[in-house]
Amino acid sequence: MTLSKRDNAEYVIFVLCIMLALAVTPFAVMRILDSDWVMAALDTSIILSMGVLVGYVYKTGHHQLASILVASVFVGATIVTTHLQGISQLPWAYPAFTVTFYLLSPMRALAATIAALLAIVPIITSEGAFIEHIKIIFSLAINIIAAFSFAKLTQKHRKELNQLMKIDPLTLTGNRRAMDMDVSRLLEEHNKYGTALTAFMIDIDHFKTVNDTYGHLFGDGVIAQTAKVIATHMRDNERLYRYGGEEFLVVARNINEEDASILAERLRKHVEVAPFERDIHLTISLGVAHLGAQEDVDDWLKRADKALYQAKDQGRNCVVLAPATEATASAAAAPQ
Repeated sequence: MTLSKRDNAEYVIFVLCIMLALAVTPFAVMRILDSDWVMAALDTSIILSMGVLVGYVYKTGHHQLASILVASVFVGATIVTTHLQGISQLPWAYPAFTVTFYLLSPMRALAATIAALLAIVPIITSEGAFIEHIKIIFSLAINIIAAFSFAKLTQKHRKELNQLMKIDPLTLTGNRRAMDMDVSRLLEEHNKYGTALTAFMIDIDHFKTVNDTYGHLFGDGVIAQTAKVIATHMRDNERLYRYGGEEFLVVARNINEEDASILAERLRKHVEVAPFERDIHLTISLGVAHLGAQEDVDDWLKRADKALYQAKDQGRNCVVLAPATEATASAAAAPQ
């Protein structure tokens, strides 16, 4: 894996592992000089484990398991050193708990840090005055709550951003990014389980005339309204994407040729009778193609697009079903 292809999660692991190893190294050296062999062994094992994890992630790029292990080292080392050295080691708990929320999901990190806090409470309460116990426990609890709140908020914003990155802002349908991701996943499902997939390539008829007559702003409104009409009359197993310009793609799962024709005609008719601004009369043309056996996505969509242009050549406002691929036709003709 080249450096340019690494994602942020890998860099976070690299930085945290290196920082922890550098922070622990001076203490490991001092403890070896002081013949404190138990703590020296613990510090050395932390340094070595960080090095191993950096090497593992660098070589494989698999950061999920490494994240769990790094978080375990941070939290585990905090518990062990506190039990061995007392509350003088508690300052390490604050960064350890915070780092855990960088590495794990918010709920997992919350469970891990609460368990760690409960594990070190007996040490906290065994030394010093009662008021000091309360201060330490409450400050650690506040650290956990603040880190959890920030992690949950970040998670929410990340999900919202990822969702926005897959939505076409004009039509609020899936964009090309969403289409590529969904179609790739559906193709894997098709290859694994034989799920039937059908593509409906849709184009607004005479859209250039609409733009030339009423302007591009009005044309954008027409595109958005057309998408809304199509989306309103789709079922749960169908997904709509803006393919580009005034062209759309509907991908449907598990429908046969007859149902595909019915769906295409239904969409065509609903757009034809839909009321548009300025009382313009709008129609769409559709090309329909079923995914053939062993067919890749590009060839599948090209067949749907070719069928769409045949619909255009036949006068528009109609549906053309692409012929089956040779592999599909052979499979259908084979004796049962």
